[in-house]
Amino acid sequence: MDYHFTHAADFIARRDQREFLEWARVHDNFYGTSRVRIEAQLRAGLDVLLDIDWQGAAQIRAQFPQAAAVFIAPPSMAILRERLIARGKDSAEVIERRLAAAKDELAHAKDCQYVIVNQDFAAAAAQLCSILDALRCAYPRQRCRHPELFSALGM
Repeated sequence: MDYHFTHAADFIARRDQREFLEWARVHDNFYGTSRVRIEAQLRAGLDVLLDIDWQGAAQIRAQFPQAAAVFIAPPSMAILRERLIARGKDSAEVIERRLAAAKDELAHAKDCQYVIVNQDFAAAAAQLCSILDALRCAYPRQRCRHPELFSALGM
């Protein structure tokens, strides 16, 4: 899904009109997920994967208790620091602020069903795909996707 940028006042107005399924203020920026787009995808029977922080995840779990939460963690704070520096996009002050935020965010890993430690991107991506495959095979989802199969058995 693409990002759509707007001014803070517009974001707040849209938030107040409940246009967002979830929203949060992170690193002095507002982020939100369109309620209309996600509800359309769910009605179409599609899997929905959101890249959101712990605040948004808590809002999603409140509305969708069946949603699975996956926390992507760095291998260590030292490696996260190295990665942020290597990006070359942020000042030292911003990096320190991001590291402090990452420590706070890591405290919320316990609220998730799954944790992936992103030591190697390809391995982390494969783990995420494995989790998604397993979730698709859970009985409640299979029953919804194949009602003719299970209704024929009186289930």
